Amino acid sequence: MTPKKNIVRRQARTLPDGSPIPKMGKEFNEKENAFIYWYTYAGSEAFMNAGRAGYKPGNAVVYGYQLRKKPEIAKTIDEVLGHAKEGMKSLIYRIAFLCRDRMFFDITDFYRQVKKPLKNPEKIKLPNGNYEDITWEYSFEAIPLDEISERNRMCIDGIDFRGPHSIPVYKLPDRGKAFWLFMKCYKILMPEMNGAEMNLKATAEIIRVAFDSHVITLDAGT
Repeated sequence: MTPKKNIVRRQARTLPDGSPIPKMGKEFNEKENAFIYWYTYAGSEAFMNAGRAGYKPGNAVVYGYQLRKKPEIAKTIDEVLGHAKEGMKSLIYRIAFLCRDRMFFDITDFYRQVKKPLKNPEKIKLPNGNYEDITWEYSFEAIPLDEISERNRMCIDGIDFRGPHSIPVYKLPDRGKAFWLFMKCYKILMPEMNGAEMNLKATAEIIRVAFDSHVITLDAGT
């Protein structure tokens, strides 16, 4: 479960691109319509979480719970989720494949060795007693993002800039967390392959964790 301090309350009454939220039913007001949309939108931090789909930070959980229990809202939510099962299954597959990449990434796909001239050349003594001028040094640098494949870019959670020269350093995934999330996906998908019903609650939790961990973005596309 996501710690409370990391929960982001969705206040927006529009989609990320600024367009209006689709009408979920003529009988719903603006708040109710937005609540239903975000509550049933796989890939959002509010997916099947009444507290996150609320709009009053002080009592979002209570407010969302009350909305979820309204008969017409509950009926519409159940209908939408029923139609969304195939899309949710596809999203779980995508999360699993992304976790696979995040478990087995190769550090050499993100950094390369570079040869740079020394500002102050040095002399070193060789085993034979002679001296040799050292005018170069070897170090590593981050490969520019436009040279990294799209698949590998999904393993980058952010960039830090360190030192007086603001050297870029990639934030790469925690392999253990990626494996944990992969196994969660596996437990959802295996019963499905045998014809069992999808566990919507467990599926929603996986999607929220993937969202919070930046495995997927808000539009659930990457």
